[in-house]
Amino acid sequence: MVATNQAPLTPREIARVLFRHWRKMALFFCGAIALTLVAIAFFPRSYSSEAKLFIRVGRETVALDPTATTGQTILLQKSQVDEINSALDVLGSGEVQRQVVDLVGAGRILNDAAAGGSADAGTDSFMTSVRDAASSVRAQLGTLLTSLRLSDPGTEEERAVRRLEKGIRVWAPKESTIITVSYRAATPQLAHDVVDAMTKVFLEQHLRLNHAEGSLQFFSQQADTLHGELAQAQAGLRDRKNEFHIASMSGKRAMFEEQIKDVELQLLGVQRDLAYSEAKAADLTRTIASLEPEIVTSRVAGIANEARDGMREKLYELELEESKLRSSYQDQHPLLMQIRQQREEAEQILAGLPDDRTQTTSALNSNQRELELQLIQAKSDTEALRARQKTAQGQLGRLHEQLLALNDLEVQIDELERNVDLLEQKYRMHAEKLEQARVNDELGRSRINNVKVAQPATLMSKPVSPNKRLLVALGLILATGGALGMAFLAETIDQTFRTIEQIERQLGLPVLLSLPARRRRRHRASPAIDSSAAKSNGRAGKHVASSMLGSYRELLSELLSANGNGKRHAKTVGVIGFDNSNLRSRVAAELAAQAANIGAGPVLLIDGDAHRRRIARRFHVSDSPGWREMLAGVAEAANCIHRPQPGNLAVMAPGGTNGHTLTAERLIGVPGRLDKIKSEYGLVVVDLPSGREWEGPTISAEWLDQIVLVIDAERTRIQSAQRAKLALERAGIRLTGVVLANRKEHIPGWLDRRL
Repeated sequence: MVATNQAPLTPREIARVLFRHWRKMALFFCGAIALTLVAIAFFPRSYSSEAKLFIRVGRETVALDPTATTGQTILLQKSQVDEINSALDVLGSGEVQRQVVDLVGAGRILNDAAAGGSADAGTDSFMTSVRDAASSVRAQLGTLLTSLRLSDPGTEEERAVRRLEKGIRVWAPKESTIITVSYRAATPQLAHDVVDAMTKVFLEQHLRLNHAEGSLQFFSQQADTLHGELAQAQAGLRDRKNEFHIASMSGKRAMFEEQIKDVELQLLGVQRDLAYSEAKAADLTRTIASLEPEIVTSRVAGIANEARDGMREKLYELELEESKLRSSYQDQHPLLMQIRQQREEAEQILAGLPDDRTQTTSALNSNQRELELQLIQAKSDTEALRARQKTAQGQLGRLHEQLLALNDLEVQIDELERNVDLLEQKYRMHAEKLEQARVNDELGRSRINNVKVAQPATLMSKPVSPNKRLLVALGLILATGGALGMAFLAETIDQTFRTIEQIERQLGLPVLLSLPARRRRRHRASPAIDSSAAKSNGRAGKHVASSMLGSYRELLSELLSANGNGKRHAKTVGVIGFDNSNLRSRVAAELAAQAANIGAGPVLLIDGDAHRRRIARRFHVSDSPGWREMLAGVAEAANCIHRPQPGNLAVMAPGGTNGHTLTAERLIGVPGRLDKIKSEYGLVVVDLPSGREWEGPTISAEWLDQIVLVIDAERTRIQSAQRAKLALERAGIRLTGVVLANRKEHIPGWLDRRL
């Protein structure tokens, strides 16, 4: 296939292409619009339902679960964005979708049916039947593929979950606490039911996930257990204190410390008095020993009586104190035991004092008796002080022992108190947790949470798909673009001659004449020929265009002149074409008629196409002998020429169809006969057969002065013309130029003048 060089794309060329292929463009445009309308009419309707959920700040956001025991402090970096994302994940979870399928029904979701399995009342019955038929075909095809093990669809519930997962859409705008849930289905009721079920299931799941299961029972059991342990520990602490008559360990210790301090002070005083008494007795003894003995008899009963009276008074005081303590304390109380021990020691001292008797002694002087009395008093005081010292020491030792026992008891009491405090803290903490768990449980039972349905599932009877405006806009764009593309595509793949520049570029021949296309007439006669005949007879044709006549005259002037010098040169002109179009014969007839009209001498028009005989049929000379007989030498040229009308125009038919062959013997006289015809006529126009059917002898081609090629615009293919031209050149035929006939002016005149 020979490539063709494309002309530059100018506005005029664009307009020519568009106006040339306007029918194709209009057909494609109308077809695209019609298909768009059909698609809109038969496009499955899709209905949408939408619900909006508002996530507000609630107890789930700012409170800990009652079971959270993370210490005194806890660091949380949780924002509301995290809560929104968690809610989106829950909405897109398989468990939520499975529960939605259970609520709505797997069959309804798979069949896109409304409640009850029937279509909506407003749905067109035809579309319903089409959808049912499509569903039946899909079901049968799926069954076939499943039986052949080419498909594994799974259970009906799984397929419904997959369908729901593809159709459901959940999103939340940025920096917003609103979650939108939407679903598209073939019926508005199904879309509404799916979105409504999704909203209900999400609320249930949100409550379940934010509610601690069993926390109320757990904390109730723990609080009861701790309450029993706390009561038992408090009873043990109380019994232990009652056993030792202790109200407070600090008070008990302070009492013991005060008693020890008093006994220690008392002991220090006794020791000081004892030392003084012993020193006094020693001095008296030394003094008496230094005196001369004097035998005297004195009575010392008064001194002994004084000592016994003092001890009896002390014993009486101790008995009174013991009686007071016995009324307040038990027998094992340390104070009572201390007083009792002092009383016993006083009784022992009183029993050791001498009885009333008379003693005689001898004295050497008068002071000896007084000194001896003082010595007896000092010894008696010394013994009493020693008894008191011993009693105080024993009392101090007992107090120290009791203090050590109090220390051991304090350790036990502290441990019991710590246990009670720990149990109180545990019980208080579990009581608070129990109250939180009770509140959470009650809020859960009352279905109170931080998710609110801002917009329930909508029920819209107007379909959201197809988008008619969008489809119409796309259809218009497709129709317009496709029409333009079709025009340029048709122009690109068109391999016919359309313009003068294209012919000169592809064939290398000049275009001698460009004839515009004529409008079709109902009558068969050629307007140009009729007008030419009328002019030759002196009758003017009113319907002939003057521009076309001028074009033929210019062509005659070009053919009859040599190199533009006006010298008459060509007398025989052949008209040939590449196809079977009648334009060739029309051009030949017009050329001969115009030559006859301008008075160029007698003009002979020869019909050389024995197959079609267009010239012969037009002038009604088909049955007469003609060109073939004359070349074969079986008929004279004068007998083959006819004059259909008075004037300068003569016509020669193509001859009979009896198959006269041009043998070598018959070709001997052909040049002479042809030269005779050339000499008798001023111009001879020969309508030659097409280039693909050329049968004429080489001598006839040499006899023709010029050969004009007629190309039918937009019908003659470039490749065919190139091949035919090459074949004619090989046969010795020299082409003078080209006549572009039937050239169509696609651009309107008003636009052509502006371009």
